[in-house]
Amino acid sequence: MKKTNIWKPDTCNCVITYEWDTEDTNINREHTVIHTEPCEFHKDQSKEVVFETVKDENTRKNKFIADVMENVPEIVEIDVKGQKKLKEDVVVDFHFDEERNLNINIPSLKSLDELALKNLAETKYGVNKVKLNNTKEEILVSSEETIK
Repeated sequence: MKKTNIWKPDTCNCVITYEWDTEDTNINREHTVIHTEPCEFHKDQSKEVVFETVKDENTRKNKFIADVMENVPEIVEIDVKGQKKLKEDVVVDFHFDEERNLNINIPSLKSLDELALKNLAETKYGVNKVKLNNTKEEILVSSEETIK
């Protein structure tokens, strides 16, 4: 049986309608893009490229947040279903820049955690694909530049 889904990702303003066969296993499941309403960043791409690009961006964001949760356990709690989630007071702000690099800010991170996560991001996702932009570091960099 075919199922249709309308996806409005939180990584851009695209709206993507796709379908899949519910009888296929997750391993064999293929999504067929029916229609896209691309945002300004994805407007000059085919509907299939829009879907794959947006899926890749969304996956990168989700995987990095999972990396944060794995590497900084003090900002994580377990919900009623036994799933890990960020504590209620942990703020995560993110956006993609014009080159579609993920810029993420998590003010509650400690400096050592930030450094470790920046190294992890560069190793795992590539240079500048995920940029951790916390205010504390920007202040530190500004202070170091003033000292030089």
